[in-house]
Amino acid sequence: MWRKGLISKCVPVLKDEKGNWVRNPQIITDVYVKDGALVYGEFKAGDEAKQARDWVNNKLKANEFDFSLLDARGGEDLLAVRPTSFPAV
Repeated sequence: MWRKGLISKCVPVLKDEKGNWVRNPQIITDVYVKDGALVYGEFKAGDEAKQARDWVNNKLKANEFDFSLLDARGGEDLLAVRPTSFPAV
């Protein structure tokens, strides 16, 4: 996502049934280029998107999320925000 200038680091907050961390399944993270177009970080479409959205919604409704990885980072990335990232007032 850095190529778009939006996000530099993401940490997962959802786990699968085996307890493994899962990145947002609604976003393409397994390939970078598809048919010559950059797709990494784009939203999935069609049935794949619906299945992913349903899975995430079920996890959130059941309060099955864990912010421990985010807490462990301790806001270190927030200190790296460049002042030039914001428009002048």
